[in-house]
Amino acid sequence: MEKKAPAINAFLGRETVLEGTFSFEGIVRMDGTFRGDIISGETLVIGSTAVMDCNIKVKNVEINGEIRGSIIASQRIDLHSSAKVYGSIEAPIITMEDGAFFDGVCKMVIENNSPDVRKVTTLHG
Repeated sequence: MEKKAPAINAFLGRETVLEGTFSFEGIVRMDGTFRGDIISGETLVIGSTAVMDCNIKVKNVEINGEIRGSIIASQRIDLHSSAKVYGSIEAPIITMEDGAFFDGVCKMVIENNSPDVRKVTTLHG
């Protein structure tokens, strides 16, 4: 039996421009422009057309677009091949596909927020 992908609760299209504090439940995909703060205990998917200048604090984040700011995830951060991140990233699990661009500070932490030394590997597509 094939496993179904979780449903996206909200979608902000490429022509969307938002500014402020954005909080949500479930899975949200953003393909537009955002400036401000994003806070959630769930999953954020950033599309390849997204341009964001913000601080993000979520459970999981998948990045395909451009972000300038701080990203903190309690579980994982995935930078896909089209991702461009300028700033800091922090999570227990961080993945970067070939082609992803990252300029900043990377911190991997375990659940009690103490630093943990881990091996970083590049994913080949």
